[in-house]
Amino acid sequence: MEKGYEFLTNKEKFMLRINNMNHSGVLATEWRLGRVNRNIGYYKMTIKRHMMMEDYKASRDWFKIWREKNKALNYPSKLDSSVGDTSPLVDPNFNILSGEVYEETSGEKLN
Repeated sequence: MEKGYEFLTNKEKFMLRINNMNHSGVLATEWRLGRVNRNIGYYKMTIKRHMMMEDYKASRDWFKIWREKNKALNYPSKLDSSVGDTSPLVDPNFNILSGEVYEETSGEKLN
């Protein structure tokens, strides 16, 4: 469906954001934990299908909006964490991978 994000109702926008935030959170965690041996094909397929980037322009639009808003997010802390630093929040390689999926599905280059 090529209906862009700006044409969705508030309820549709909410549902899209919730779906994509849930899937991207799980996938980023799986990536961080090295699940599926970080198989790039698995992650690309899952982003395309489960986050609906392959089929819906609105999903790609939301991804681009979300990516711009979160580019500079940084959560530094003086606390010692056994998990490690929380900055950046998501492994940069996972962000690169999701950007590649966006470019493949939209035909548009990200900056």
